Amino acid sequence: MPSPSLKVPSEWTPAFVRDELAAGKRAVVYPYAVGSIVSARIRESSVRLIEPRQALAAALPYVLLSLAAGWWALPRGPYYTGRALYGCLRGGRDVTHELAGVVGLVQPSPADRAGLRTGTAAFLAVTTVILAFAIPLATVLVWRSGQAKWHFVGGAPQTYVIEVAGESHRLGEGMKARRSLGNRAQTITAHLPTGSETFTLSPDIPLWRFLWKPPQIIINPDRMAMLVIEEAAYLDEDPFDEGRDEYTILDAFAGRRLHLVPPTDVSFDAFPDDIAVRPWERATRTRVRQEWIVSLHQRIETLGTIGKTEDRIRLLRAYGDYNPEDAQPRHLASTLLTLEDALRVYEPMIGHRPLLLGWHQSYQNLLLQLEPPARLQDFYFRLLSEEGEDPALLYLASRITTDIGRALDQVRRASTGQHGDFPGWFRRAELALLSGHPAEALDAAGRVLAARPEHFSARRIQRLARAQSDDVATWLREIRSARQATPADLRLFTDELFALRQLGRAGEGMELVGPFARIVNETIGPPGSPSIIAEARAKAAYYARDWNVYRSVLRTGDNDLNAFQLALIDGRHGEALRLAGQSRGQTVQALLIVALAAGLQGQTDLAREAVETAAAARPFEFRGQYLISNYMADPSDENAEAMVRFPFALEYRSLVLAALAVHPGIHRQRFLPQAARTNLDPDFPHHYIEGLAANP
Repeated sequence: MPSPSLKVPSEWTPAFVRDELAAGKRAVVYPYAVGSIVSARIRESSVRLIEPRQALAAALPYVLLSLAAGWWALPRGPYYTGRALYGCLRGGRDVTHELAGVVGLVQPSPADRAGLRTGTAAFLAVTTVILAFAIPLATVLVWRSGQAKWHFVGGAPQTYVIEVAGESHRLGEGMKARRSLGNRAQTITAHLPTGSETFTLSPDIPLWRFLWKPPQIIINPDRMAMLVIEEAAYLDEDPFDEGRDEYTILDAFAGRRLHLVPPTDVSFDAFPDDIAVRPWERATRTRVRQEWIVSLHQRIETLGTIGKTEDRIRLLRAYGDYNPEDAQPRHLASTLLTLEDALRVYEPMIGHRPLLLGWHQSYQNLLLQLEPPARLQDFYFRLLSEEGEDPALLYLASRITTDIGRALDQVRRASTGQHGDFPGWFRRAELALLSGHPAEALDAAGRVLAARPEHFSARRIQRLARAQSDDVATWLREIRSARQATPADLRLFTDELFALRQLGRAGEGMELVGPFARIVNETIGPPGSPSIIAEARAKAAYYARDWNVYRSVLRTGDNDLNAFQLALIDGRHGEALRLAGQSRGQTVQALLIVALAAGLQGQTDLAREAVETAAAARPFEFRGQYLISNYMADPSDENAEAMVRFPFALEYRSLVLAALAVHPGIHRQRFLPQAARTNLDPDFPHHYIEGLAANP
C-alpha cells in the first residue's frame, strides 16, 4: 500500500529486495495499526520479508496486539486491523508491486491510487453516520435510565409504612430506586428505624420505552405495594387508545383509584418471601387481560404470615371476581379461614353471580358445617325471589328440599326450555320415578339419552320407569322387537328379564338363557362370550331368586365380589365383612356392603366409617350427606324419618339402607322395608336387604 508510513530499513537496496523476492520471500505489512508502531520500534519498519510458510507465526503476535488495541482508534483502527488479520491468515500478502514502489523500483499506477482513496472514503462516511446517531442515543438512554423512581401516593414518603413479617416500619427519606440500563436487577435499600431492608427490583422494560417517559412505580401506603398492584381487579381503559399515556387501575384493597404512568410491566421481587409479581400483560389490541404469574396459594399463605384476615378476604373476593371458574380460591377460603370468615368471602360472590354453580356448591358445604340446612334452603329461596326462576338456582334448590313434591315442581320449572344435557332433566327423571310418575320419568330420561346416549343412569331410570308403567306387557313386546335386530345385546336381554320379573314371570327368564348363550357364541365368540353368558345367567337367576344357580355362577368367577356375595347368601356375615373390607375404598358398592355386614355384626364404628366414606364419595348430595351424617350421630325417630323421606338420587337409596342397618332396634322394622321398596336399584343385593328387614 503506497503510504509515507510504509518505511523500510536503510540497508534495503533495490538489489537486496530483488534478490530476496527472487529467493521466494514475501512481505507482511502492518499499515496504520498498532502493530505497525510495535514493528517499527523493533525492526525500524512496518514491513517484513519472510518465507510464505512463516507468515502466520511471524505476523500473528503483532496482529493480535493490533486487534486488541486498534479498535479504539476510531474510525480507522478496526479497518486496518481487519486488513492485517486477513493478510496474516492468508499466510502473507504478495505486495511485491507496492513494496517495489516504496524502495524505488517501480511506481504505483494511478488506478491503484484512485481505488484505494474511494474505498477508504466510503468506509469512513458510513462509520461517521452510524456514530452520529449511536452516541446521542446511548447518552439519552443512560440519562433516562436513572430517572425511574418510586412514586408515593398521597403524601410525603416519610409518612408511609411497610409491613414485613407482621411488623410495621416507616419508610425514610432515603428510600430511592434507580434503574440501570438494560434488564439487570437493581438493589434497593430502605433505611428503616430498625435498620436497613434490602429489596430487589427486577426490571422488565424495553429500552426504547425510556425515550418516551421514565416509569413510575406505585407504592400504596395502606397495604404491601406489590400485592396491591398485582391484585388490582382490572384495567378499565384500553391502553392502545391513541393519545393516552395514563391508565387507571382499580385498587382491590383500598377501594380507590391509583394511577400508573405509563404501564411498565415491571416484575417485582420485593419481600423476603420472594413474591415475583407481574401486574398485567397485554393480550390483544382490544382488551387488557390480567395475568397471575404467582400461584394464588403462595400469595394467600404470604398474607397469612404478614397480612390480616381482612386482606385474605379481599384478596379471595378479588380473585373470585376476576376468575370465578377457578376452584382454588374456594378451597383456600375453606382451609385458611374460619367458617364465618369464609362465608364472608362467598356471600358477595353468590349475591351478584347467581349462575356460578361452583361457588353455590362450596357455599352449601360451608353452611352445612355451621348448622342444619334451613339457612341454606332459605338462602336459595331468597335468591329465587330476587333473581326469578333461574334454571341453575331452581335445580340447586331441588337438591336440598325435603319435600319430594316441591323438589319435583322446582326441577320441572328449571328444565323447561333447557336442552337434554341440562342436569335438571336427569334429576327430573329421578324425582318423577320416586314420586310415582313413570311416564314423566320416561320422557325426561329419553331427553337425556337423546343428548347423551351412553348415560348409564338415565337408561336405568328408563328401564325402571317402563317397569312401573301400567302397560309392562307392551314394553316387553317392544324389547323383543328390538332384540330381533340385535339379539346378542346384553342390555336388551337384561331389560327383558326385568320386564318378566315385573309381570311375575321371572321363571321364563331362566328358559331364555340357553338360546341367548347360543346367539352370543355364534355372534361374538370367545374370548368375550363366556363373561357375557355368565352375567346373563346370574341376572336371570337373581331375578328368579334361584339361589342354587346364582351360587354356581358366582363360584365360576374368582374374585372378591363373587366371594362376598356368596357369603351374604349363605348367611356367613363375618366372612362377608372380611371380604368386603379387603376392597374398601374401591367402590361405593363395597363400602355399602361393609356397612350392612358390620351393622349386622354389631360393629357400629366400622359401619359408621363405611357409611360416611360412601357419602363423601358423592359430594354433590350436600343435603342428603348432612341427613345421613346427622342420623349416624343421633339415630332418633325424627332423624331416621327425615333421612328416609328425602328424595335422594337413586344411588343414594342404597346408602340410606346401609345407614339404617348400622343402628339396631326399631328403625329396622319401621323404616328398612320402606327404604328397600323405594331403592329401585336392580343391581343392589335385595335378597340381603329383604332378609335384614324380615329379621331385624
